[in-house]
Amino acid sequence: MNPEVVVVLLSIGRNPVSGRPRRAQRDARAVSIAIGTGKPVIGVHAGEQQDVLHDYLGMGLARLIKIDVPEGEDPVPAIASTLSLMKPRLVLTGARAEIGSGSGLLPYEIAQRLALPVVPQIVSATLRGETAELLQAVPGAKRRLLRTSGPVLVTVDDHGPPVRQIAKGPARRGVIEEVAVPERLLLAPNLMLQPLAERPARKRPKRIRPASETQANNQRTTLTNPDAEAAAHAILNFMRSERILLDSAQEASQTKEHAS
Repeated sequence: MNPEVVVVLLSIGRNPVSGRPRRAQRDARAVSIAIGTGKPVIGVHAGEQQDVLHDYLGMGLARLIKIDVPEGEDPVPAIASTLSLMKPRLVLTGARAEIGSGSGLLPYEIAQRLALPVVPQIVSATLRGETAELLQAVPGAKRRLLRTSGPVLVTVDDHGPPVRQIAKGPARRGVIEEVAVPERLLLAPNLMLQPLAERPARKRPKRIRPASETQANNQRTTLTNPDAEAAAHAILNFMRSERILLDSAQEASQTKEHAS
């Protein structure tokens, strides 16, 4: 591990109105967090050359490395191989891409190859020696402070800090270092680009209300020392009433609603 290296994985975004290439907003927020650590920040992009990559340099990156991965090839092996050589203290990336499937699997695929822990939805990071203090967004507009030791990969979502402005001078003068991918990596099994089956999404279950409110609204009684069968029936009935668990009739009705 190199305690002085912070890496941000960069992708190309797309303006939702004009459709033109731009900085990916989640990746740009990750750059803002990385620069806030006070360490030199290196950007890594796997793909074809794009002029918009210079915008990331204009945000204050110390270096930007572009890995030459042909279109349609899986970028995970090349990115993982590059990171294994750099041995960064902290790796940041947007939670998902703006172009393509945007499944959000890429950070986890890379972390699995490098045996790194993944911490999602980070809004700020502070490095103190070998310890990283990570502020994580949690439901209810709350924040949770986490401390980790050793290298870690974190993802940044829309809860991240505002995107830094672009300094035109550094953006124009910055040099993008190009790195070729070894042929053996291009021949690695392409697992991420396999066609996926599509089916209607199920409705997300409602949040469970506090027990006192739920019991008052539904006039439920409390079971004291029930036998296993009675407790199981009570749990199943509660989950069905909250639509957390659907029976066959409810599932068929929901599927019909999606189809219509």
